[in-house]
Amino acid sequence: MRIVALVYGAEVAACLLAMAACRAPRLRLGQRAIGAGLMALLASLMSGYNAWVGNPAEPLAMAQVSLLMCLVVLLPWGWICQLVVASVAFATFAVTVPYLSQTGLVIHSLLALAAAATTSVWGALFLDRYRYEAFRRSALHREEAEIAEVLLHVGEALTRHLDQPDVLECVNRLTVEALGCDWSSTYLWDPERRVFRLRANAGATPEVRASVAQIDFAPDRLPGLQGFRPGEIIELADVAGQPSLLASLLERWNISSMLAVPISRGEEIVGSLVVGYRRSTGPFSAKQRRLGLGIAHATALALENARLITDLQAANRVKTEFVSTMSHELRTPLNVMLGYAEMAQDVNLGERERLAYVHRIQGAGRDLLDLIESTLEVGRMEAGHDGVRLEPVPLAAFCDELRRACASLPRRDGVRLEWPAAPDDVVILTDPRKLTLVLRNLVGNALKFTEQGWVCVEVRVDGNGLLLRVSDSGIGIRPEDSETIFEMFHQADNSDRRRFGGSGLGLYIVRRCVEQLGGSIAVESAPGHGAAFTLRLPAPTMVSRPVAPVESPAPELSL
Repeated sequence: MRIVALVYGAEVAACLLAMAACRAPRLRLGQRAIGAGLMALLASLMSGYNAWVGNPAEPLAMAQVSLLMCLVVLLPWGWICQLVVASVAFATFAVTVPYLSQTGLVIHSLLALAAAATTSVWGALFLDRYRYEAFRRSALHREEAEIAEVLLHVGEALTRHLDQPDVLECVNRLTVEALGCDWSSTYLWDPERRVFRLRANAGATPEVRASVAQIDFAPDRLPGLQGFRPGEIIELADVAGQPSLLASLLERWNISSMLAVPISRGEEIVGSLVVGYRRSTGPFSAKQRRLGLGIAHATALALENARLITDLQAANRVKTEFVSTMSHELRTPLNVMLGYAEMAQDVNLGERERLAYVHRIQGAGRDLLDLIESTLEVGRMEAGHDGVRLEPVPLAAFCDELRRACASLPRRDGVRLEWPAAPDDVVILTDPRKLTLVLRNLVGNALKFTEQGWVCVEVRVDGNGLLLRVSDSGIGIRPEDSETIFEMFHQADNSDRRRFGGSGLGLYIVRRCVEQLGGSIAVESAPGHGAAFTLRLPAPTMVSRPVAPVESPAPELSL
């Protein structure tokens, strides 16, 4: 009885000692090692007690087997600890066999214990792998949920700031919060200068922010940025290992490590999100990398949505301006027509004056018709319902017909229209309707803005294309207006609209038609010295029969 109490006391003391060892702060042994040592001690005490009292070998073997099977199920300590305990259990059993009573073949007990020890070790190995995989999947799911929650928060915050100027500042604040870094900066790509420029920052001092904002970052001059591509992250885990120039620059800005994530729209990089630490070094975690890519993607969407909102606002302003301008332009000729119609009803009015009023009404009606036709033409162009229809066009006949039509366009007395004859027997492949629109608008504009002198139209084949030149001796165009005159509802000077009239749609229609025909248009002018519009259209020519060369120029026709 005393030996039983002694064994139980030793086991209790071993358990208490193991618990104390687990709580001891200075003891460097891990909990697994302490547990394995305790179980090995208990297995040894079990074998020693049975040998002392002379118990049979079979019950001891079954007790050791039960201990090993319980341990492999209850304690997730891995196969190494299980191997240690199984080895101690088998060794102590083998040592105590001579002291046990023999009721059968001992070899059976040894084989059973060896099989149990091997099975328990393999079981611990597979359970350890299963637990590791389960924990890994659980950690991944938890990380995925955390990343999704953070990106959802970022997306909601950016959506609220889309129409506000501080959207990029919001991006950087959210990035610092999500990645746990010290600072975050957003750089946007300047396609014209081919450099990155700082647009927003969070976490940096005002001095550092002002210093960085003065620098243009060209990819070909910075190490690592030459291969900056969508979806690829550039990491500087420790700036001390970088080239001396870059390292000194980053140290001056108090940067010890940084991560650069591209902000891309499809395959086009539009900016970069850069985060980092002031003192911490070492590689960024996979979670930080994924969060950086997600926030950069959300930033790209926010920038694109902000651009679309800006475009929509601009389109809305254009619509408002269009309605306002059209209302004014429609009202002006209508007022003229109504006013002169009312004056023409005067019974005391002479026939000559009445006829003059009728001519004024006719002119205002023609202006109104031109405005409506131009507006309808612009509407077809903007809606994409005005495609190019190429067909063979005899150049001489086309120019003769158009010349007769342009002869009836309004012009001041003393302004002559010169239109040299086009080459005979030349057939061009073009869209006659669009070519007519181009020439009628150019000739009409030239006649309108020429108070005295001439308007000349030249049409000739130039190589495998068509060259058209409409020049005049009119008021001319300022150099700074040479591009804006092709915009909708724009004239070189607002006073010109009051003085000469017009809706400002003619040259816009010309430019659109020339673009649809694949050509180009250029203007040469100076105030007071007239203007010359030169068009080059890719119109493949077909000569119906050889034309003998002539030494003298073609005769000019003045109208």
